[in-house]
Amino acid sequence: MNIVEIDERGRILIPKEIRKGGSIKPRQQFIIKIVNDNDLFLDKIENPEKATTKNDPFIQSIKNPAHVSPNKLKKINLEKLEDEMWSE
Repeated sequence: MNIVEIDERGRILIPKEIRKGGSIKPRQQFIIKIVNDNDLFLDKIENPEKATTKNDPFIQSIKNPAHVSPNKLKKINLEKLEDEMWSE
């Protein structure tokens, strides 16, 4: 785990070993997103000319996560659900 800080201009330096391991080159573009109110997510754009967040299923799943209330989860019979899934 590496600890980094933001400089006065809002920049973050990604440590060399992370850049090497992730094949990150100078001028690499990323999609950055706040996830769960506290986490930042960086998604490397492999093909910038084709990049769009509107059609990206992962980005859409972050924007619209599936949510089921805990009360509804208690009512689900997991054994019955598993039987139904495997019987088809």
